[in-house]
Amino acid sequence: MPSCGFLASSYASFLQRLEQGRAFPKVGAGHARDDEKESDRPVTPGPSPPSSNREAAAFGPDPKEIMMGGLPAFTEADFVLSKEKRAEITAGLTPVQAKMVEHWMDLHEVINRGDWDGMDAFFNTDTMTYDNPNRPDLGTYHVWKTSPQGLLKTFPPSVYRTLKAWGRGDDEICVLCHHHGKHTGGPYMGIQPTGNDLNVVWFSWLKFRNGKIDHIYSISDVYSMLIDVGVIEAPQPVDPYK
Repeated sequence: MPSCGFLASSYASFLQRLEQGRAFPKVGAGHARDDEKESDRPVTPGPSPPSSNREAAAFGPDPKEIMMGGLPAFTEADFVLSKEKRAEITAGLTPVQAKMVEHWMDLHEVINRGDWDGMDAFFNTDTMTYDNPNRPDLGTYHVWKTSPQGLLKTFPPSVYRTLKAWGRGDDEICVLCHHHGKHTGGPYMGIQPTGNDLNVVWFSWLKFRNGKIDHIYSISDVYSMLIDVGVIEAPQPVDPYK
């Protein structure tokens, strides 16, 4: 079984490739020619950094810094996805798949403003199930709903955004997402508020039924989260085999 250090370093490398558009081949794209070098292939540039250090300092790291996991510097404005950004995220999906991703991004806007009653409209609340190997206790919608509520109290402003999206058929999507907050609201796993930034990158697989979310399976970078909060101490990056 791979060690936590190996998983974290591999995860960071994967996200850096993902941001450059090299983690997955594009749908319909052919393989490289035998005489074509990796460096010769076009690379999709990542998003531009904030226009000033002051802008970045208001909500995230210095634009010259790259956060763990290859996440570029960001500001609070990045958590309100523009029409152009949404189109970039849904590019290549079928209309049905794009609609499901839009549904998910709309849900984030509702959660980001703390509209707990409003989020119910996005789910089949009586049948929705949730799976996460780190939180087996959050199996039903009404129990799972308490998680974002608790995160807002502990890590305000506790905002979410979608970074990438993929689709399969007419009822499944997979999304790569980012959760940001600051540990200022209350204790977490016995650690009193430190003011440290919290930045969790996670994947969710979503299953829809009748136009609403019916199942979520999520896997997140909990290892980095526990380091950020101060629950554990671990050097990063590190070669686990030395």
